[in-house]
Amino acid sequence: MIHTWRTQWPFFMVLFLLGTTVHAENIDSLLLEVEKAEEDTNKVITLHTIAKKYLSTGNYQNAVATFTKEINLANQLGYKAAIPNANNGIGIAYMHQGDFNKALPTYLAAAKAALEI
Repeated sequence: MIHTWRTQWPFFMVLFLLGTTVHAENIDSLLLEVEKAEEDTNKVITLHTIAKKYLSTGNYQNAVATFTKEINLANQLGYKAAIPNANNGIGIAYMHQGDFNKALPTYLAAAKAALEI
């Protein structure tokens, strides 16, 4: 039997739909975890995980908002190690949206923050 994309596409569509459902459920559980979490570095890390999941599912507005929350909390805690990656994530989100005028300054902010660690 010869397998072509025409015979295999239903299988891949099911995998894609299952994958997006798992991401949504995982984001929801992480959001609940963040609501209950103390203001510490673990919360910063959880915010980063959520933002990356938003980024990977194409939800760029929520990714930027969550990376921004991560940066604000990291600054409040003095957790400088989180700031370069969060700024880089914002740059990636802007780049995927085609907003290069916003992407470049966030990439530069990421580089600057990395040098300050």
